[in-house]
Amino acid sequence: NWNFPELEYADLRGTSISDNAVSEICNQCPNIQRLYLDSTCISSDSLCYIVQLEQIEILSLNNTNISGGLHHLNSLSNLSYLYLQNTKVDDDSIKELRDARQLKQIQLSNTEITNDGVEGLANIPTLGSLMLYNTNIDEGVYESFKRMPNLVSLYLSSSCGMSRSDMQELYDQGVLIIDIDPNAYVNQSEE
Repeated sequence: NWNFPELEYADLRGTSISDNAVSEICNQCPNIQRLYLDSTCISSDSLCYIVQLEQIEILSLNNTNISGGLHHLNSLSNLSYLYLQNTKVDDDSIKELRDARQLKQIQLSNTEITNDGVEGLANIPTLGSLMLYNTNIDEGVYESFKRMPNLVSLYLSSSCGMSRSDMQELYDQGVLIIDIDPNAYVNQSEE
């Protein structure tokens, strides 16, 4: 029994929680603001229940079987931080967030995201931080980053292929690029 209507924080990381249990939690604990479901067995089916959490600000779904259904999150006007590392999210599923106009930070490391998926995120005006370690982006993603007016931090793998000049231009616009091996890039301006 999860009847805790005043509960604002639920950390269920690493538990054996199911989609049905997520339904029960969302029904009986409508004031949750921070929900951590990392490393659980939940699937995309849970997202249609999470939409009931109108106050949710942080949703962490790292290391789960989430692969789609992200459109359910568009109506959550307080959701600012979404963590989807090590999920089955791809370009088609991430494009479902195109109407999530309030997101400030998205973690997509170790997913199948490509430049096409990042392009879909460029329409989120509040997006300030994007984590894309070990994804399938390449140097073409630079144009999408330039279209993100509030972007202040990027977490990228050195294998993303962005040139030093592109990184410098982003830096000059106020974007901090974190955890980059500068020796892994080709300085295209010197070629």
